[in-house]
Amino acid sequence: MIGDLTRAEWREERTPSGRRLRRLTDGGSNSYPLYYFVRSETPDRRYFVFHSERSGKVQLYRLDLCTGEIGQLTDGHTTDSGWAIWCEWHLDGIYNHLSAIHPTTGEVFYFQDDEIRATDVASFANRSVAKLPAGRMPIGQAAFSPNGRWFGYIH
Repeated sequence: MIGDLTRAEWREERTPSGRRLRRLTDGGSNSYPLYYFVRSETPDRRYFVFHSERSGKVQLYRLDLCTGEIGQLTDGHTTDSGWAIWCEWHLDGIYNHLSAIHPTTGEVFYFQDDEIRATDVASFANRSVAKLPAGRMPIGQAAFSPNGRWFGYIH
């Protein structure tokens, strides 16, 4: 559910060459950042937003970069979210790889069924933004203009 919190999973490791690294998630499920062309951290750099199938569905989560605590940001139920190509076949949830963080408000915008929704990453406040045009579905990376005035998506 939106707002559910879990303990930090991160741990320190050393590479064979002795370099220190921090693993952010435990690897018990597929997890990775927002898609390549958009930022995955909030404007204040407090939270890192990522996709995960840890609940059995594809959802967005935030990782508190100060404490490591993980919080669920979405509770989507879209049938076959498109996760199959990379990870597990036919998982429900939100449409994957299409989310974007607003560059000034810190909300993450995402697609669920025929709707654009947003969750405030810090407070977990969730809202409906708009309905997609009839008969349309999101099919490509969404993004904001640098000032946040424009939200673009492919349908």
